[in-house]
Amino acid sequence: MVVVGGVILNFLIATFLLWLFRQAIGKRIAVLVENTRRVAAERQLLAPLSDDDELALVDHSMREMASAQADAKQRERAMIENAADVFCTISSTGKILEISEACLPNWGYGTDELMGRNINELIIESDRGAFTKALKLLSVQNDRNRLDTILIAKSGQAIDLNWSMSYCENQKRTFCVTHDQSAEREIQRLKQGVVAMVSHDLRIPLSAIQNCLELIDMGAYELDSEKAKARIKVALSNSERLLTLVNDLLDLEVLDAGKLPLVKRQVESSWLLEEATKSLELLIASKSISVSIRPGYSIKNGTSAEFPCNAEKNYCSVVTVDPDRILQVLVNLISNAIKFSSIGGTILLGINESAEHTTLFVEDNGRGIAVEKLSEIFEPFAQASVSDGKRGAGTGLGLAICKRIVEAHGGQIRVHSELGKGSRVEFTLPKK
Repeated sequence: MVVVGGVILNFLIATFLLWLFRQAIGKRIAVLVENTRRVAAERQLLAPLSDDDELALVDHSMREMASAQADAKQRERAMIENAADVFCTISSTGKILEISEACLPNWGYGTDELMGRNINELIIESDRGAFTKALKLLSVQNDRNRLDTILIAKSGQAIDLNWSMSYCENQKRTFCVTHDQSAEREIQRLKQGVVAMVSHDLRIPLSAIQNCLELIDMGAYELDSEKAKARIKVALSNSERLLTLVNDLLDLEVLDAGKLPLVKRQVESSWLLEEATKSLELLIASKSISVSIRPGYSIKNGTSAEFPCNAEKNYCSVVTVDPDRILQVLVNLISNAIKFSSIGGTILLGINESAEHTTLFVEDNGRGIAVEKLSEIFEPFAQASVSDGKRGAGTGLGLAICKRIVEAHGGQIRVHSELGKGSRVEFTLPKK
């Protein structure tokens, strides 16, 4: 009996010790399991396990892993938040699920304004189909893709975006990095403009001058002959054209640098219109164009008719400007109106006033400008394309210079036009 009692006692003691061991180990294992879940959910871990056994070592390793993961996540977040490009995640239907704060300086929208919106609401209509197709294709192929679209910012500005897209099957969403390539495209356009200028505006005049000098050098003409004089006149004309181009390029550089010296004084806006028109009388007469200044002043076939300044009170407004520079703007605008008007056409010049500004305008009934070209008409090397396909005779710098001169005076310039119905260019000048 004593033996049996001892066995039973030992069994009970062993069972109790086993229960204590399982309780202690079970709690520690439960802590490890819970911490595993918390690491996955990026939540704070439970208190560390004590002692130096194997479970404590596992817990310590898990904590190091969680800390490394948090550091990597923080670095990733810092990179995204400080990146110039916009990062976002989009659902398969185009809904914005996440977006970086770079959307505000880039697109003009805050993150709260974009979360939950469909990205297609921001993309121009002509690009929406391609973007939706790319999203669907990514979800099917589980692959990466690149795509170019035009996105409309909150200000209404068109932004040329390049999308780098990667689909995540586990999360059923597309990760995107958008890069604004508007500046690169503008540089490319300017480069093409320079190439076109060199091939057309530089090569042709230089070839004409070279041809003239070669003929004279070869003795093809007597220097006093009419043919020689005509050739020299052509060479001089082409030299003037090249000089105009060089001066335009230098003016544009000075204006872009904000270093244009302005010698301002008070002048009557009516005088500016009259002087600009008089300087172009021969060009006006060459196309039999009628030019009218509202009210009371007109030029027809090169003959001008004066009118008293006080013919209408608003017409004799005074502006504080550099008259030479504003005359440069007006001469350019009127020259363009003449160039794109048909023979016998009409051009209207006028003045409108508000409390703080005077607006001068040049209006013609010529070819007009296509709507899609209006946004770029004041950019360097931009020339309005016309239906007959002829390239303008200018350098493509005139309107860009006009815009910068007007803005240097604190004003604004804009154009209203419709293809086949003429154009109206107007600019504002502050009265003081």
